[in-house]
Amino acid sequence: MASNYAGVDWASEKHDVLIADETGEELLSASFAHDEAGLRSLCRALVRHDVQLVAVERPDGLLVERLLDAGLRVLALHPNQVAATRARFRAAGGKSDRFDATKRTQSSSFAFR
Repeated sequence: MASNYAGVDWASEKHDVLIADETGEELLSASFAHDEAGLRSLCRALVRHDVQLVAVERPDGLLVERLLDAGLRVLALHPNQVAATRARFRAAGGKSDRFDATKRTQSSSFAFR
């Protein structure tokens, strides 16, 4: 069975999500509102894509509660872990929500193995 992974870049109004398969191929890249409807949609997308592990940047809050309620496994990665990778993978090294979601997805796939 194939394993899919997700990374979520957390923000106060929206969450950028990237779902990838075990080879790193992108399956979904989307943004979801930080409200009940948006979080329900995000969780449905993760479950529909059979995500095994979701990497987020904090271990608590409404997003984490909804992920756990949906039966998803959550891996909390400190934001500094993702920030430390920017210089290695981006020429400008600046913050990008999509990049952060991508790095979290990659980290969750390595953690699951």
